[in-house]
Amino acid sequence: MKKTLSLLVAVVLVLGMMSMGVSAARDLTYTAQFATPVIDGQVDECWSTVSDDWTQIDLPYQNGAESVCSARAKILHDDTLVYFLVEVTDATVYEGNDDCFEIYFDEDSCKDAAYCDVSTQLRMCLDEKIIKGNNSIGDVDMVQEYKVATSENGYVLEFSVALMNGIPAVGSTIGLEFMYNDNGETNADFLNALRWNVDTANGDSAPWQSVEYFGTLTFAEYVAPAVDEAPADEAPADVADTPVTADAGIVVAAVVMAAAAGVVLSKKH
Repeated sequence: MKKTLSLLVAVVLVLGMMSMGVSAARDLTYTAQFATPVIDGQVDECWSTVSDDWTQIDLPYQNGAESVCSARAKILHDDTLVYFLVEVTDATVYEGNDDCFEIYFDEDSCKDAAYCDVSTQLRMCLDEKIIKGNNSIGDVDMVQEYKVATSENGYVLEFSVALMNGIPAVGSTIGLEFMYNDNGETNADFLNALRWNVDTANGDSAPWQSVEYFGTLTFAEYVAPAVDEAPADEAPADVADTPVTADAGIVVAAVVMAAAAGVVLSKKH
C-alpha cells in the first residue's frame, strides 16, 4: 500500500513538472507613469525623474540560443499618447530591417490564440522605418514620432504611439509584448530573438502568431509635482525695541529742561 501511494505521488509530481513546461505564465506587468517626454533619441530628465523602472527584454526564443545582445524599456503616457524608451546593447548591429525592435499591443486584452480586432505588431527598424506585421490590425500610422540614436555598443530608440482605442481610463490595462531580433553582421545571419513575457522556449506561442501570452500594461494617474511652500513672513519687531529717532530725542530733551526750570522757580519762591 505504501509503495503504491509513493508511486502515485511521484507520478503526480512528474505530471505537474510537465504541465509547467507547457506555458511559462510569467504574467509580467508594467505601470506607465504620467508624463510627456521629448522624442529626440536622448534620455532626457523626464525619463529618470518620473519613471525609474526598466523592464528587461531577456527571454531567448528557444533554449540554448546564444546571443550577446540585451534590451530594456521604459514606458510613459499622457492623455493622448504612450511613450517608449528602449536601450539595446548589441555588438553586431546589422543596419537593415532584420536587426529590429518589435512592439505588440492587444488593446482589448482578449488573450485569444488569434489576433483580435484591436491587435498590433510593429517592427521598429534602425533606419527609422516602421513595418507592419502580417497579422497586425493596427498600422504604422499609430507611431507619431520615432527617433534612433546609435553608438558603438548599440542604440537608443524613442517613440510615441497613438493607440487605436485611445488612452484608457486610469488603472485600466491592455496586452503588451516586446521582442528584439538579433542578427549578425549580414542579413541572413540570425542569432536570436529576445522577448519580454512570451516564453516560446517553454511552450508559449510566438507573439506574431498569438496574443495569448502577452504581458500587461497599466496606466497610472497624473500626479501633480510637489511644490515647496514659501516661508512665512517674519513677525513685526517689538515696539519696545524700536530705537529712538532724532525727533523723539528732541521732545524728551525739552521735557527734561522744562522740569528743571520748574525746580529752579520753586526754589526762588
